[in-house]
Amino acid sequence: MAKKDYYEVLELNRGASKDEIKKAYRKLSKKYHPDLNQDNKKEAEAKFKEISEAYEVLSDDNKKQMYDSYGHAAFENGNMGGQGFSGFNGFDGSSFDFSDIFSSFFGGSSSSYESRNYERVVRGKDLEYRINLKLKDIVSDYEAKVSYTRKGKCSVCDGTGAKNKEFVTCNVCSGRGYVTKVRNSIFGQVQQTEECNNCMASGKVAKEKCSNCQGLAYVEEKIEKTFKIPSGIEDQTRMRVRSLGNYPQGGGEFGDLYLRINVEEDKMFKRNGLDIHLEVPVKFTDAILGKEIEIPTLYGKEKYKLEEGTQTNTKTTLRSKGLNFRGNVGSQIVTFKVELPVGLNQEQKKLVEKLEKSLNQKNYTEQHSFFSFLKNLFV
Repeated sequence: MAKKDYYEVLELNRGASKDEIKKAYRKLSKKYHPDLNQDNKKEAEAKFKEISEAYEVLSDDNKKQMYDSYGHAAFENGNMGGQGFSGFNGFDGSSFDFSDIFSSFFGGSSSSYESRNYERVVRGKDLEYRINLKLKDIVSDYEAKVSYTRKGKCSVCDGTGAKNKEFVTCNVCSGRGYVTKVRNSIFGQVQQTEECNNCMASGKVAKEKCSNCQGLAYVEEKIEKTFKIPSGIEDQTRMRVRSLGNYPQGGGEFGDLYLRINVEEDKMFKRNGLDIHLEVPVKFTDAILGKEIEIPTLYGKEKYKLEEGTQTNTKTTLRSKGLNFRGNVGSQIVTFKVELPVGLNQEQKKLVEKLEKSLNQKNYTEQHSFFSFLKNLFV
């Protein structure tokens, strides 16, 4: 009989995340556990086995990749690479893993550490450094000088924490890297396996602690670096720099450094993606006569000839005057704000009145259209 698709077994769509796979397994394993289905225990056992087998594959990155590529054929004729389904013996002699149903109750893992050569690669903590920039700083690539303190690898013990790199077997876990605890559950007593905290799951401890780092494997060190921030970078971008984070206690691999880019808002230039928006005040006489004005940009001043009779809120676009990010260049969108004079003296007012008398309705295009509309409306 053909096996059912593992994603269908867990009621998932292909492409489900690890978290979604885990949640589905917990939900279904509780629902179909034989001890909770006494009325139809045989059917529950078969379903529970099916669920556990599906989870065993989809929760393992390597097995999942093989299954996604080749389906069930990936595990036929010994193609599991000799691993099989590790863990608990099933109700009919088959094997499946109880690890996540127990972790849902206890927050730990019950998978069999003895079924594999257990080694854990420990990573140090990731660090984040905030870089504050102004809009003008990202017009071109920016060289950011960064200085911070991290936990660096002890040079005396080569990051092992042990004098002369000499180790002995951990007396807490007897060199296994894990300890087993017995807890009570709704299924009775359950053996739960956890990483050994005494040896950081390595199975060994320093014979004698390094005097330079006190056995921690790391020492405080100051880092000074210069990083190139690309032009046009977005606000709140996180840039990852590998291995510039902390070194872990007991040894292992460096964590990463994340550069958090904070681009401050500019009082004059407003950003929208790679485009820049700017409001430019224009004297009413310049707008009427269509004079040449200067428009500020991030790259300097640009001369611009106004159209005669330019109205307020008229827009124009200056191509390639926006931000440049990896060859993609934005524009600068300019909105003109025609400014009327205030605080006129009597002589100036008379000149305005004289100008007004010389004008007629056709000089005001919007008013002319508006009143023509009203006139036709009531005809």
